[in-house]
Amino acid sequence: MPPIFTRMITTETGMQERFTWNIEAHRWIGFWSAPKEQCDFYMHCGPNGYCNPDNPINFECKCFPGFEPKSLQGWNLRDGAGGCVRKRGVSTCQNGEGFVKVARVKVPDTSKALVDMSLGLKHCKDKSYANAYSESNGGIGCLTWHGDLVDARTYAIAGQDLYIRVDADELGLKSTPKNSIRQRIPTM
Repeated sequence: MPPIFTRMITTETGMQERFTWNIEAHRWIGFWSAPKEQCDFYMHCGPNGYCNPDNPINFECKCFPGFEPKSLQGWNLRDGAGGCVRKRGVSTCQNGEGFVKVARVKVPDTSKALVDMSLGLKHCKDKSYANAYSESNGGIGCLTWHGDLVDARTYAIAGQDLYIRVDADELGLKSTPKNSIRQRIPTM
């Protein structure tokens, strides 16, 4: 049996590809590559944005509740790399703010998140300084984010619930239909 030669490359865009050498055809044949879709690229939608690949006609990048595109021009050109910023004039340090639930999410990058295994989801929102929270480890523990939310995406079926801090006005805007992925969770 002849030896099998393989090679794996990473392109400048972060794409990884694996090839095997076909001795008879004298060429490399590709048999694996990643990522498979736009949402697989790290920070594809920038800070405070998330990727939703479910509707291929629409731009896959969306801003979390309470945020808007940093560059509307970039967003209109389907370039979400600049991400999202808090809406102008919005403050989450006044009375009446709360959290909006975004369902079926791959939670943002946790490298800068705080984990508290002694808290459950019900007590997560009491960490009033957090920008977002979610449960960890299947309901045992609490993840909180205090800076930008990066590398999140939604799924059609699976995923976790992520709660995003918004101001009172945004909470008022979110009177949600039954099938919406967002739900109001006021703080006390």
